[in-house]
Amino acid sequence: MPTTIPTVTSSTRPGSPSAGDAYFETDTKNYIIYDGANWRGYISDGSFTSYATNTKALDFDGSNDYVSVAHSSDLSISGAMSITAWVNPDSLSGFPMFVSKRASSGHAYQFYSTGNKLNYNNGTIAQSSGTISTGAWTHIGVTFDGAGGVTFYINGSSAGTASAATTNPTNTQALDLGRAYNGNYFNGKMDEVAFFNSELSAPTISNIYSNKLYPEMVSFWRFEDDVTDSVGSNDGTNNGATFTTDKPY
Repeated sequence: MPTTIPTVTSSTRPGSPSAGDAYFETDTKNYIIYDGANWRGYISDGSFTSYATNTKALDFDGSNDYVSVAHSSDLSISGAMSITAWVNPDSLSGFPMFVSKRASSGHAYQFYSTGNKLNYNNGTIAQSSGTISTGAWTHIGVTFDGAGGVTFYINGSSAGTASAATTNPTNTQALDLGRAYNGNYFNGKMDEVAFFNSELSAPTISNIYSNKLYPEMVSFWRFEDDVTDSVGSNDGTNNGATFTTDKPY
């Protein structure tokens, strides 16, 4: 589960770090992350933001609950993108949908589960090798490199790579959280759904999970008593889901 970020100074950085190690420099006021080769610094001015508190999550009943986000150009991403979220499924039968921007006439992208594995579908289905379980909070992520390469993440670690279509088709369909256009409702709890218009690195995904450190996002739905977009203008409309204090951290 997430941990507190340790502090150092610019002169006391660890000499033998591992990829994904993160610290806060008290003298420079920078977050620093080791990417496996070099330290990367992010000033705490919004370009790299720590979300240290979490009070609520959203509970979906699996039959008709979902959050709808109106179509916008910044969510119609044809190239590289990433999605992360916390989920705590009550059931994983069928095709429980986390995120869907698909119309009956065609795909844009979908992120969902089948057989306890993660799936990314942009017209071609890519599937993880790792699995998730019911009854436990799990951090999930998927990155798309804009050329067909997909990488899945479970609890901050790689859960396999696969190939999808080389681009995400675009459409004007609303973005749904917790269902697809044709059903496939998610049954369980969901929190902190984040969208990025880039392919996040493995250390960055690890730090979102472990340290709650987020780089610049397109949209971020924290589900803290509402379904507003915390960083953008893509506020959602809640259709029946209920807020709960059963949260990931």
